[in-house]
Amino acid sequence: MTSVGGAAAAPGTNALREIGCDSALVMPFEALLDPMEILSAALGEPEETGDELDGVLFVQCSPNLLRDEDLTCEQIAQTYGEAASATEEFVVMLERAGATACMGFHLPNGTLTRQLDDFEEIPGDVF
Repeated sequence: MTSVGGAAAAPGTNALREIGCDSALVMPFEALLDPMEILSAALGEPEETGDELDGVLFVQCSPNLLRDEDLTCEQIAQTYGEAASATEEFVVMLERAGATACMGFHLPNGTLTRQLDDFEEIPGDVF
């Protein structure tokens, strides 16, 4: 599993902090799934995660609300894509005051390919 420290120091996170993400994390999506799989196994309810998320990165940004209320998932995706030289689609989540402002699959140029309203819409029924 990826540590929070490792996710906070991943390529592209410094660029995200420069545009206003006080907290910026980048990790393989599988790192988010591990705790859910462990919990499900403990409860005797195996999770079907599928292969759709293998290799997909999860990019999370939590800005300081007093600094920038105009930050968008598209800006985050474009900034991360350029800074990390991303070549594949990834998931971006922008959180404001503990609530998800936007979340979706993005191309490295920032283009939204699929909006997600919550984690339950992620392929493979992982949550």
